[in-house]
Amino acid sequence: MLGNVRYHRGDKSPFNGDKMKKLLMIALAAMLVACSSGINVDELMMKMPKNDRTFVLQIPTSSNPLSDSMVVGMIKTSGSPSTSSMMQALSIDNANIGVAGNSQMINKATALYALEHVTQVGKNVGVYMMGDSESDKADLEKAANRKNIKLHYFINQK
Repeated sequence: MLGNVRYHRGDKSPFNGDKMKKLLMIALAAMLVACSSGINVDELMMKMPKNDRTFVLQIPTSSNPLSDSMVVGMIKTSGSPSTSSMMQALSIDNANIGVAGNSQMINKATALYALEHVTQVGKNVGVYMMGDSESDKADLEKAANRKNIKLHYFINQK
């Protein structure tokens, strides 16, 4: 009979409580990462000064959060073309550099790598970013302050 099959607590059900809780937590975490907002370039540009030394780096992202995590790992170890571009822009006097992209974790990794590895910093340089993490802001401010760079990090209002 295939009708009313019941599993008892000791049985090895594929749908026991612990596995379902883990599955639910993984699904929820994936949903939060997938739904996290990217940075709107237009909104960021409105917050930046308008002059001939204003740059906005659009950071490319992958198609899924797992790949984004791998990209972040690669950026942390060896940088990327975006980090090289940002480091070049950081060497220009009076530069205002915006960092925007669809993945906040890639944006942070890119900016952090550039701030930590830049060797020549121009005078009166500012970096502009948006995000929803106070801890990201603190990490980036620490790195920017070491290089005498002004960080303008705007918290997204949800």
